[in-house]
Amino acid sequence: METEREDWTTEIMIMIDNHHKVSPYKGNFDVSTEIFRKADWTDVSMSLLHYDIPTSYIKEVKRYFPYKGFHFFLVRLFFKNLLKHPFKPLPMFKK
Repeated sequence: METEREDWTTEIMIMIDNHHKVSPYKGNFDVSTEIFRKADWTDVSMSLLHYDIPTSYIKEVKRYFPYKGFHFFLVRLFFKNLLKHPFKPLPMFKK
């Protein structure tokens, strides 16, 4: 099925490629990429990092999309990778 959204491909690829970036993204599609990056950090940090996202909105999103073991899964992956790569236990993070 044609969606006629091929022009979104580059932007979506940049968003995905930079959503684990520790520092702010600067480049093409920086607005949407930063929104996606900040949302991901808010999620993975269990809202300890929430940037300018209102707490009430975060609570509402959590109600609709509960974690359901997501963070336990991340902790398991961390320790598994720590054993294999002790000097780079979090390879997904980018500077």
